[in-house]
Amino acid sequence: MSTKSTSVDDAINQLATVVLALAQTQAAQQPDHTLARLGAAVIASRNQGYGDGYALQIFEQVFPGRPLPVVLSEEELAKKQRELGQ
Repeated sequence: MSTKSTSVDDAINQLATVVLALAQTQAAQQPDHTLARLGAAVIASRNQGYGDGYALQIFEQVFPGRPLPVVLSEEELAKKQRELGQ
């Protein structure tokens, strides 16, 4: 274990690496669920004003070439479910 102090940038990069590994593992087991959750995290980061740099980078590495999922409001989701008879 390293004893030197860790810079904020190094800590962020370490955490991003761990999150990427976990996301890849989860995507291997449940790709659709993982795509939806990672996509939602990217969109939430944007909407909350944090930016999406790390979140989008992880999404794109786990799901290269895939678009972000479409986010529906609760009302839109309920309407779609009614249309599909669910």
